[in-house]
Amino acid sequence: MTASHIARRALWGVADQMLSSGTNFALGVFVARSATPSEFGVYGLIFATYLIALNVARPLSSEALLIRFTGAPPAAWAAAVHGSAGSVVVVGSVLGVICILAGLSLGGFEGTAFVVLGVALPGLLLQDAWRLAFFGGGRGRAALVNDLVWAVVLVPVIAVLVLTGRDTPLAVIIAWAVSANVAAVIGIAQMGIAPHPASARAWLRDQRDLGRPLLADRMATNGVAELAPYAIGAIAGLPAIGAIRAAQLLLGPFGVIFQGISLISLPEAVRMAKRPRRRLLPATIMFTAGLVILVLITGLVLSLLPEVIGRALLGQTWTSARETLLPYTLVVAGMMFGAGPNVGLRALGAAVESMRVGIVRSILFLIGTLVGASVGAAPGAALGMAAGQWLGNGVSWAQFLVSVNRASAALRRGAPPADPAP
Repeated sequence: MTASHIARRALWGVADQMLSSGTNFALGVFVARSATPSEFGVYGLIFATYLIALNVARPLSSEALLIRFTGAPPAAWAAAVHGSAGSVVVVGSVLGVICILAGLSLGGFEGTAFVVLGVALPGLLLQDAWRLAFFGGGRGRAALVNDLVWAVVLVPVIAVLVLTGRDTPLAVIIAWAVSANVAAVIGIAQMGIAPHPASARAWLRDQRDLGRPLLADRMATNGVAELAPYAIGAIAGLPAIGAIRAAQLLLGPFGVIFQGISLISLPEAVRMAKRPRRRLLPATIMFTAGLVILVLITGLVLSLLPEVIGRALLGQTWTSARETLLPYTLVVAGMMFGAGPNVGLRALGAAVESMRVGIVRSILFLIGTLVGASVGAAPGAALGMAAGQWLGNGVSWAQFLVSVNRASAALRRGAPPADPAP
């Protein structure tokens, strides 16, 4: 595969993520401007819960699909997508029931928001699964169209809410969830494959040797990261969650580029893993260095925004967001420091090794978050997160280098590297 082909797929990924993240960024800014700090904290919890659900569904369905079936014959790829999509619907339904039960027990605005999320969760996860499957199958344009459907449905609904004076945080959450489900249904027509929940059991059984360690890795790293707002809220209160979420929003333009490249990084890394030292290792180093430098520059520029622009963007949330921005920039830079080796370990089929370093990363991240929140509220929590990220991802790099050397040695002996395919 030529560099031009890879660049073209990367551009589709960046364009798609510009649309997806841009929509989420605009939605977050809209809620921040109209909500109280506590209400924005609830919004942050809803979004964090959605991301936790993604971190459960992706390793069991989409990541297993990309690792094992990228480059497979069309018939095998279609059959795999069929099983993967069915498993997403089942996983989303189970997690949705949990959200609904939690919401009913909470009551009030918080409880209603969680009930809405629970009802919409199967469709939200299926829409994400279609995006990843499109990129895995080399159809980045289809992923962009599907996210465009989400935005085209969402924006007019928000406009109607504003014009009728019903643009409450809860109404915005409902609009976001419903429009995602519309895009998920359109994705069925685009893919030409309907999810079949009855096939979920067979898919999860056949992929369990890969899915289980990937799930453990995801939950030990990303899952803990998304649980962090709950810990911060318990220690420092809902306004601290809102400050962290606001800092995340301000770094959204960088996230567009990172997430866009990430959409194609795993399938491309799987192809490069056939020549680990000559192709995979240099690409991983360049990928990681570029992301870290970009996020540091972005955070520095955003920290210099004039007060009037900051308040125009985030309203009363701006003050706490500005205090948290630079510390949270170090958090995101630490995440990027580990992005390359984490993808590389998956591409090499080193799921168990990835899980082990993920557990180490999560322990360091959690300790840093708890200590930082106890000492310095939102800014302190961000600094603690950053310390945990950088230390933990140093472990990821060490394990990745070991795995690359092991794969290269296997090639020199004439044996193929570990094949993630069944």
